[in-house]
Parts: sequence; structure tokens; C-alpha cells
Amino acid sequence: MTAPSPTSDLQVTLDALTARLARLETAIDDHDAAFSDLTSTPTAPAGSADSRGQEQQEQADPLYPDVVAFVEQFFAPAFARPLGGEFRWCPHWWDHTEAGLILEACWRTFEHFRLNPQTGISDWLTHHLYPHLHRLMSPTGPFARCNPDRATHPHEPDQSLRTVPPSAGWPAGAPEVNDPYGHDGDAGAYLK
Repeated sequence: MTAPSPTSDLQVTLDALTARLARLETAIDDHDAAFSDLTSTPTAPAGSADSRGQEQQEQADPLYPDVVAFVEQFFAPAFARPLGGEFRWCPHWWDHTEAGLILEACWRTFEHFRLNPQTGISDWLTHHLYPHLHRLMSPTGPFARCNPDRATHPHEPDQSLRTVPPSAGWPAGAPEVNDPYGHDGDAGAYLK
């Protein structure tokens, strides 16, 4: 009786590992397929009630025709806060560019998210409105200079940040900088 050679033992081990690897790859593929089934959005057959609902959702008219209607009919009554201290508001919100942009973003995302009957409004509140609301009504936000309790000039419109045009030839004429990233002192290289 001859003893098994080290080469044949290695071959048996290699064959066993190859078979195990094939089983693991199959299991991973099965898990990927199951996960994909769980996370994919089913599409309804054309003409079905679900399909018509999806089409209506995509083509729905806005609930509020513009940002002014959204603010006056929904936002202002629904999200009123006791003003002063940490909350600021200006009835001339439309005269504050940043406030107008924030409220426009809130209106547009509201119109989109309201169409999702499951989590749309929750997602809108959590990911859009509340972060914007905090910025909009904060003491350092766009209404920081307005004070409705002030007898004279309760509203202070926006002031632009002061800017100075760049010198001729900028950025090539920008001052030299000690650049650790190897841009050879060309400050304009960051813009390329």
C-alpha cells in the first residue's frame, strides 16, 4: 500500500475549496437577486389602475400655483412660530432674496414629495423643510435685520455683499502662493 503523495493531497484540498467557492458565489448571487427584488420599485402593467395612478402622480397639477400662494395659504399658517428670540420672520419675505430662494425650494419640493402617499410628506419635512426652516427663521438668517416690533422701519431689505472686480489678467496675475500641491505658485490653477 502506497502513501498518498503530497501533490494528490493538495489537489483534493484545492478541489474542495473550488467547490466551496462555487457554492458561496451562488449564494451571493441568490442574496443579490433577493435584495434587488426587495428594493426595486415594481412597475405596473400599462393600462392598470396602478399604472394610471403613477401617470397621474407624474402629471399632477401643483396644489399651489406659485410660491406666493404656497407661503400665504400653507407655509405661514402651518409653520407659525412665536417670533423674537430664536425665530425671525418678515411679512416682506419676498423682498429678501435668500428667503425667496429658500421658500421657492420648499414649495417645489413640497409639490414633488406630496405625491408620494407613503412617506412623501415625512421625507419633505425631515430632509427639506426643517433644515431650511432653521436657516430661514434663525437670528442670523435672511430676516436678521427685520423687527416687526420696531415702530420705525420694521422691515430692512437685503443688502448685497460688497464685491470688487478682479484685477486685469486674473487669475494668471494672481499673487504667488506657497502651494503644497505643486501648482507652481499659480493661484489660478485651482480654478482649472
